[in-house]
Amino acid sequence: MAAAAASLLKQEGFYFAIAIGVFCTAAFPHFRSKSLRARAAPFLVFVPGVVQFAWSRALGIPGAFQGIQWHRDLADIGPRARIIAAVAGNVLRNGPLNTATRGLLPVEGIAAWLIVLALLVARRKASSAAGAGSFLVGTSFVAFILAVLFVTPQDLYWHAGTSLGRLLVTPMLFFVLALFLFLRDFSGQVEPDG
Repeated sequence: MAAAAASLLKQEGFYFAIAIGVFCTAAFPHFRSKSLRARAAPFLVFVPGVVQFAWSRALGIPGAFQGIQWHRDLADIGPRARIIAAVAGNVLRNGPLNTATRGLLPVEGIAAWLIVLALLVARRKASSAAGAGSFLVGTSFVAFILAVLFVTPQDLYWHAGTSLGRLLVTPMLFFVLALFLFLRDFSGQVEPDG
């Protein structure tokens, strides 16, 4: 349901939902053990999104990413990265939604990401599967956000300034959740003395 809703709300939501669906289908053993038909069936939720794209194209409505100039974007990757970094710094100072949190969630999310990354490197054999999954989903989310911002045909200051704060809320929550899942599983692995 979440994937279907994301695919209908925004064009980048459609692409992101498909990417997460492919990732989950390929990564999780209980999906890989199913037949090809059973693995493909959940992707039927994207049919309404495809119909919406086709209908928009038939009406002559341009897509949100129509006009991407790949050569320009690759040549301007340095300046675009500086703009994104400046907006991200503003999010860290003022909070994800310019609220009273004053950057608390992004700071906690980044700290959780670093701790979980260290745990993944140091304790590969005793890692939490749920924690690793939450970490990977959050990291994939951030990578997708950055990819969209690097190629957006819209004014980058406007696009990043109006979207980065709210879009970072979800992956930061995934990182904090991953840390709690790792700590839960780690505490269950510690043998009591005596």
